[in-house]
Amino acid sequence: MTTRIHATKDLASNEHWSAWVEGTPGLAFGGQSLGEAVEGLLESAGLDPSTLNVDLSKCSKAEVVFVHDGKTCQECGGTGKYIGLYKSAECDTCSGGGFV
Repeated sequence: MTTRIHATKDLASNEHWSAWVEGTPGLAFGGQSLGEAVEGLLESAGLDPSTLNVDLSKCSKAEVVFVHDGKTCQECGGTGKYIGLYKSAECDTCSGGGFV
């Protein structure tokens, strides 16, 4: 499974970037620069920055898209959550990050 990480610039303020994992809106990070937002996201998700590649075909002036070459957690399918019959909880395998 290919995991994409999006980073967008807030055009209104021109001073804020947001980065998130596609399909997992709860896993996001913001910052005053592209680097700060992506670095914070990678750190909070426990991802190795050396596993990222830029997907130039998906990038624009206000959005940068990265492809993560790491391994998506098979237990939760990358969502970071365990959903059972009676409860929903953080995935034990990936600790809620979605990657192993």
